[in-house]
Amino acid sequence: MRMVWRRPTYRLVDGERVDGVWCHVWVNGHSGYYVDDLFAYADGLLRCGETFDLRGLRQRLESGKIVLHDPERPAPERPAPTPRWSARYPEPLTNQGFLGEVADEIEALNGRPTTSDRCWEAIRRYQSDPSEDNRVQIREAY
Repeated sequence: MRMVWRRPTYRLVDGERVDGVWCHVWVNGHSGYYVDDLFAYADGLLRCGETFDLRGLRQRLESGKIVLHDPERPAPERPAPTPRWSARYPEPLTNQGFLGEVADEIEALNGRPTTSDRCWEAIRRYQSDPSEDNRVQIREAY
């Protein structure tokens, strides 16, 4: 399940506009968790109360300083396991998945291909030339 990214936002650096996006996260403060905005900018800077980069976000996620769901609310129960390809429920968002989303948002802000773009390109390549090498490229892109 992906986070909901909102746009547009930006910040000014030496008079130049740096485009960004933002989403809500839960932050562990002095009196418990509260909702705050996480901003991601095209230059890779992230801001949520303080300024950091993807490594800093990873550290905050691992330490529990930033979490992706309301820690006060129990997680919804998942249905019984089904084959992955026929599943109709959203996968829970993991810290690693969220870091990938943030990296993709930064790539998109810079007009570069995202993970999804690279995966679809590999699929199109395979469709036009169904070779084993192109099948392997789909697996790697996915």
